Amino acid sequence: MKMRALITGASSGIGRAMAIAMGEKGYELFLVARRKDKLEEVAAQIKNAKVNLIVADVNDPNLPLIISSATGGDIDVLINNAGLALGREKAELGKFEDWQQMIDTNITANFRMVNIILPMMLKKGGGDIINLCSIAGHYTYQGGAVYCATKHAVLAFTRCL
Repeated sequence: MKMRALITGASSGIGRAMAIAMGEKGYELFLVARRKDKLEEVAAQIKNAKVNLIVADVNDPNLPLIISSATGGDIDVLINNAGLALGREKAELGKFEDWQQMIDTNITANFRMVNIILPMMLKKGGGDIINLCSIAGHYTYQGGAVYCATKHAVLAFTRCL
């Protein structure tokens, strides 16, 4: 039986690299990202695995239905990779809209994916969840108050899981 992995933020960076590496190992992949063209580029590089593209924003309120429908409720590995960093201003100069977008993407969407996938895993007896964080979840930097806070939240959530 093939292992099935869902990767958010799979169109670039670490998510892309994980998709390619797991594809080489023969995982059936469910790749989630907003940019269809970038997802198709990743899929074209994967030769040894079935690749399912899920073009969606991790902040889409319909994500639970989208994921459930695409996967049939069966995932062995979740790689929560989607995230972003906006702005490097001092807190008093920061844009609240940027902060909200980072909170929504880096924290809420990450937690939502666990909330969607974990019951599937428990029903089948197990699975693995990898929440990609950042060194910024451990160590702060000037101008990174909100980004560091979001990554620390993911770290704390993961430790509690």
